[in-house]
Amino acid sequence: MTPTTTNGAIPIEYDGVVWNKGIAGIIAVNNFTVGLAAGFDNLLDNNHRLWVYESKPWFGLAFGLNLN
Repeated sequence: MTPTTTNGAIPIEYDGVVWNKGIAGIIAVNNFTVGLAAGFDNLLDNNHRLWVYESKPWFGLAFGLNLN
């Protein structure tokens, strides 16, 4: 947590624990994998209402290479 991620509501920096929830779909072709992910995060302390990312959706891409 920083003043930037709380819009200045908290003047100090500290490490917070975040609970991630989401889903991903992954497909493999030969030795390559690609996937899409989506979810949202929740801060697990009393400042969760001040955190700018609280319950905001996120999206991601996943790429992989099987070296076996």
